[in-house]
Amino acid sequence: MAPEGVEQRRPHLLMVPLEEQGHFVVYVQLLYYLSRFDIRVTVCSTTKRNRELAELQSRGAFKDLDLRLEDAFFESDAATRANQVGATPALWTVVSDMNDQFKPYLSRLLDEQDPDAKPSFMLADFFLTWAQEAADKLNIPRYMMFTTPAWAAWSTMTGKVENWEARPDDPVTPPGMFSMRIGDCLPPKLPSLVDFRDAAGLLCNSFEELEGGMTDALRALIQKHPTSSGKVTKVLPIGPMLRLPGNPDPDAVEHGSSDCLKWLDLQAPASVLYVALGTQAKVGVETFAAIAQGLEASGVPFLWALRLSPGAEDLSSVLLPAFIERTKGRGFVETKFAPQLQILNHPSTGGHLSHCGWNSTIESICTGVPVISLPLHGDQPLNARALAEMFKTGLTIPKPNGVLAGDDVLQSIRSVMLGEEGLQLRRNAQGLKKAARASQEEGGSSNINVKCFVEEVLASVS
Repeated sequence: MAPEGVEQRRPHLLMVPLEEQGHFVVYVQLLYYLSRFDIRVTVCSTTKRNRELAELQSRGAFKDLDLRLEDAFFESDAATRANQVGATPALWTVVSDMNDQFKPYLSRLLDEQDPDAKPSFMLADFFLTWAQEAADKLNIPRYMMFTTPAWAAWSTMTGKVENWEARPDDPVTPPGMFSMRIGDCLPPKLPSLVDFRDAAGLLCNSFEELEGGMTDALRALIQKHPTSSGKVTKVLPIGPMLRLPGNPDPDAVEHGSSDCLKWLDLQAPASVLYVALGTQAKVGVETFAAIAQGLEASGVPFLWALRLSPGAEDLSSVLLPAFIERTKGRGFVETKFAPQLQILNHPSTGGHLSHCGWNSTIESICTGVPVISLPLHGDQPLNARALAEMFKTGLTIPKPNGVLAGDDVLQSIRSVMLGEEGLQLRRNAQGLKKAARASQEEGGSSNINVKCFVEEVLASVS
């Protein structure tokens, strides 16, 4: 509380996300929620990402939020490489470059005389291992943002504490999950994730009912490693973040005017397989050919979101013209922007052939759509296993010897879209959809947790 006669300083949250789409979108979703409070927010990002935020705000998004945009970082070719192949060296090049690029802005903040211009709280991506040092210099609390499930936070922290790097082939069974090799737990070789001990807390894009005892295990792990001040880092699953109050409701999204949505309007309920392998990953022509073979042989209507890579002149450089001709009418290939949440929420959509990035996984859960998994790299193989073995809302296309075959794609499509197994997966998915909604309703677990986070931000100036 400010002394009498002294104006109360406003809470000022500094957000420092990674530019990569799967990370950045989570911060955007949080901005919708924060617009309900008297909080100033500065997003420190690239010019491109900040332009996107400015455009959203000009169209009425988070319109009541005092939002400031700081162009501190450059777009990174290394970030693209890291996403395309899951390349750890490229990722750490990005992290190191961002540290160097942040320093001039940090110096300005340290010299700033206006108290309102200085942040009182920091939320930074968990990959940005230098953020704690910056927060310490500013003398403000820092939260880490895990844009992943809670199991990924648990595995990275456990691995650092227990020196997993030295024994990658040993078996491990995370609480409530399945047995796996230590080497399968990601991300590998994180240089300083032990700094979670000095973070005030962490947010993750999951909800407590989804991952069983994982969040309890994560809290128990952190309890053993208090911060240097003796405090215990808080663990707050606040997902699924696209259901945060203030966000466009996945159940009430109006269908836009995209041609693919108009095409979906003409299809039978739950009949269409939506195919999307993310916007960043590099996918080989052989993979596209196997998917095309399976789709054509299945006879199932499909909507394929297929972003052409730079240099590709047209669709025929990726798919055979004969395939496009033979599936005309039954299939729709979208080479421009595909509004994924609207597609998944459309009543005609009956399944999702996905790379199983976590954001796509959580969107499928929120919309009650079963998943045919084709993981590519990173945390995607374990997300696919979670869908099949924990959540029981998906199955994974087998790849004997690492090779994707059209017949295996075909059998997986038939199982999910035409078989009894698919009906059960859909029932399970609908149950998780209800649980996701309940977590964000008043008194739900994620609703309580996100309020706790906001209360800490508000208290940072008291």
